[in-house]
Amino acid sequence: MKLDLDDPKTEDGIMDYVLNKVSYKVDEILWENHVSGNYLLSEWQGVADMSLKDSYEKFLALRR
Repeated sequence: MKLDLDDPKTEDGIMDYVLNKVSYKVDEILWENHVSGNYLLSEWQGVADMSLKDSYEKFLALRR
C-alpha cells in the first residue's frame, strides 16, 4: 500500500485507522510522514501536528 496524499491530517487519520481498526497484517506500506519542525514543512499542504517522537512511536507500532 502506498499512502501519499500530501495532506497530513488525512494521512494521519488513515494510518490511525490501519493501526487500530484493520484486523489483518499489511505486508508493505509506503508512507511519507509529515513531522512538525521538518524543513520541508513549507512544501507540504496542510499542517503537520505530529512531533518527531510521535512519529517514531507510530512507526514502531506499525512494526508490531
